[in-house]
Amino acid sequence: MRTRADELDRRLTADAVVLNETLPKAAKEAARITVHFTTKDSRQVEDWTESFVDHDPPVHKGDTIRVVYDPDDPSNFQDARWGNDYTGPVVFGAGAIGLAGYSLWELRPSRTARHRSKRRPSHPTLTRLRD
Repeated sequence: MRTRADELDRRLTADAVVLNETLPKAAKEAARITVHFTTKDSRQVEDWTESFVDHDPPVHKGDTIRVVYDPDDPSNFQDARWGNDYTGPVVFGAGAIGLAGYSLWELRPSRTARHRSKRRPSHPTLTRLRD
């Protein structure tokens, strides 16, 4: 069984020419680029990807970028600057799960019922003044 680390270790790089840049027309769409590159075994690939960095520097038609591709399936590629770092989403997800767990613990029915039944008695002075 291949792991994600094995998959990343066997990826190769190539220089690709940006043929076209498609900007999103709606909020749900993502920008994408069409590129052309030659693999190490001389296969020609022309395909599009949404996995690219459009800043630092911006990508335009005619630019050359470095892509990372799978040698078994070169159409499976991405901009080499596009990260494989999942630290942010993992930390955010763990925080959300932790907050949800804490909220469920605090709001469980047995806890709220116990709090309602433990009302503090009136202050002794106030009790005497009422009588």
